[in-house]
Amino acid sequence: MFHEINSKYLKAKNEYENSNFQHSLNLISEIETLIEIRNLSTEVHELYGEVLLLCGLNNYYLNNFDISIEKTLFAISLLESTTNILLLSKAYSLLGSSYYSKSDFPKSLEYSKKTLELRNELNDKHGISQSLYLIGNIHNVTGSYTDAIESYSKSLKIKEEIYDFQGIVSNYIALGTVYKERSEYSITLDYYNKALELSRIHSFTLSTANTLTNIGLVHHNLGDFTKALEYYQESLPLFIELRNTYGMANCYNNIGLVYAVIEEFKTSLEFHFKSLEINESIQNKHGIAISLNNIGKIYETLQEFDKSIEHYNKSLSLRLQIQNKKGIASSLKNIAIIHLLMGKFDEAFQKFQESLSLNKELDDKVGIITTLVSLGTLYSNKEFSNYSSSKAEELLKDAESKALEISYKVGLINVYIALSNLYEQIADFDVALEYYKKSVTIEKEYFAELSIQSTRKFEYRLSIEEAQRERIILSSKLEEQERLLHDILPSSIAKRILKGEKTISEHIENACILFADIVGFTEISQTISSDEMVMNLNQIFQNFDSLAKKHNIEKIKTIGDSYMAMSTQTNDNKYPSVAIAMFALELVESSKLLKFGSKPLEVRIGIHIGDIVSGVIGGHKYSYDIWGDVVNVASRMESYSKPGKIHISEEFGNSIESHPEFEIIPRGEISIKGKGTMNTYWLEKIQKK
Repeated sequence: MFHEINSKYLKAKNEYENSNFQHSLNLISEIETLIEIRNLSTEVHELYGEVLLLCGLNNYYLNNFDISIEKTLFAISLLESTTNILLLSKAYSLLGSSYYSKSDFPKSLEYSKKTLELRNELNDKHGISQSLYLIGNIHNVTGSYTDAIESYSKSLKIKEEIYDFQGIVSNYIALGTVYKERSEYSITLDYYNKALELSRIHSFTLSTANTLTNIGLVHHNLGDFTKALEYYQESLPLFIELRNTYGMANCYNNIGLVYAVIEEFKTSLEFHFKSLEINESIQNKHGIAISLNNIGKIYETLQEFDKSIEHYNKSLSLRLQIQNKKGIASSLKNIAIIHLLMGKFDEAFQKFQESLSLNKELDDKVGIITTLVSLGTLYSNKEFSNYSSSKAEELLKDAESKALEISYKVGLINVYIALSNLYEQIADFDVALEYYKKSVTIEKEYFAELSIQSTRKFEYRLSIEEAQRERIILSSKLEEQERLLHDILPSSIAKRILKGEKTISEHIENACILFADIVGFTEISQTISSDEMVMNLNQIFQNFDSLAKKHNIEKIKTIGDSYMAMSTQTNDNKYPSVAIAMFALELVESSKLLKFGSKPLEVRIGIHIGDIVSGVIGGHKYSYDIWGDVVNVASRMESYSKPGKIHISEEFGNSIESHPEFEIIPRGEISIKGKGTMNTYWLEKIQKK
């Protein structure tokens, strides 16, 4: 029976690995009909545990989280009697992820910590970093920001050690999000920009979309809606293309918030309800709570207080279930505002105090500011039993100070309006007018730029064409010259020329030099016209240039059919060997899609690493070039390479051997003209993880 079950299990596993989750489950159902629990041998006992774990994984990816948890718990009951720690760690990890997806964060944290213990025992670095990342997510969503930062930072350190670039990006985004929750926006944008840069270099589409959305939210929070819309415009089509429901739901919420700003409340509600529908379909309690809160806010603005408090209470109930402290504080403040508007001042005061206490516990600066403004407004209301204009002034001045400290413009507008109303109430009209003017000035500065007309037309794409046209019109001849220099020269060299330097040279250590040439160029060029040859070369080298830009590779020049490029360590390129290796691999793959003449394009590539001297020659027609033995060796690597192959020196191979994403195949010793015998290698492919 073992062999029959094992055969079906391997087929089910293969279907799972090909993302055919339902087909995999069908095969698992056949296995379950073969098994009688009471008569299991030890061998079948453990195999059945693996089958159940696979069943849990399939259901997890089909969003059947309850079934996933049920099957995984059953798998654990079978596996706990075995010594297979690796399988147990996978099972606990799946439970942690499933409970997280159900927004049951206490249980998610419990199982994630169990997973971490086992992975530490196994010394599984990749697994350890994954567990730390999930634990960081749990702390973040429940408002334990210091613990979240600690977990993410530990995860990031491991990802950097093992050169897991996707993991590095994910931790950059996560750390940025924690600091955003704490309203430390300069640190937030620093992490997000790092994530965006690395995502684009490695073509991580989902990470790019998430980061663009997050950067948009930061600018939204700071009141710069023009920039926010620009980033939302870029992110939403990516989520739709990927069919990523979480991302789409978040984007719909963000769009709804923009429509609310321009008082298109009906359209705003449509987007928020669309987001709510998606979140409910995937059982995302955190997302459901956000959608309900936003719907409540629209009804509040429309003065439909019964509907507003109904949605706020639903949101609060969910946030209490998932222990989302920041969300609880926000819901309490929103409910307090409704009580305030309905004249229930004592109830409002109690909720405001609870919200403020939580915000201070979380060190949520924006939350503190907005709650202080609300409390100040309450104290300035003469119908409130504890009315005190001096207390109101104290709270509002405190809010003003905190808003100025973090440049929270939207908060300042609300503070100044509240102070203007307060001073008008106590008949200090000059001061009231002063604060009113301050609020209007900031409003004009940060809201007048918002193009209402283009925003109303926004559905899935947000238009900023007018801003782009203005930037083009304002471009001066000097900027054109700068762009031209930066196009034809490395940035560091272009900057020195623009500063007026005449003699420009650099000594660069550990420069990675690549040569690529077209196989059979001479023979093919004799069979086509000159126009066709130039057109083909232009298409081929434009493709090379595009890939070079993607990987931050510096094109040096083309020599006939040969392409010369360099990778060095810069702020934009911290791993030059990795960058040029990935560039070379993509050159080989992308070339297979092109033709030279009537024949498929084939390239031959060589790479070497070492010290060089670079410089600029000429006074009017600048020519940038590099010199050194490394250039000669790289050229030799290319000429001794083979069609479709990447030939690398031993020195370059050593520079990337610690990077698990590459496979290096020894070629052995070969005789190189002018260099003697050298030990060289083939760079074959990027290994699939």
